Amino acid sequence: MYETILAFCFAINIGGQPTNPCWMGKEKTRFSTIEECEFYAERREAYVAQDIAKNYDVPPVVSVQCGPVQGRGS
Repeated sequence: MYETILAFCFAINIGGQPTNPCWMGKEKTRFSTIEECEFYAERREAYVAQDIAKNYDVPPVVSVQCGPVQGRGS
C-alpha cells in the first residue's frame, strides 16, 4: 500500500530571509500501486496549487510525494 504526503509553502520573501511558512501532512488516501499513487499525486499537486493561488496573494510551492504506508495502515 502507498500513501501521499502533501507539503506546501508560500514564497513570501525571495530575498533569502527564512520567512516562508510551510505546512506538511499525510493524506488519508491509500493506493495499491506506486503508479496509482503517482498519478493521483500529479493531479493533487496541480489542484492544491491552483486552489491556494486563488485564495492568497502569494505564490505557493506545492509538493505531493508517494511512499509506502508506515505503521498501522500498512
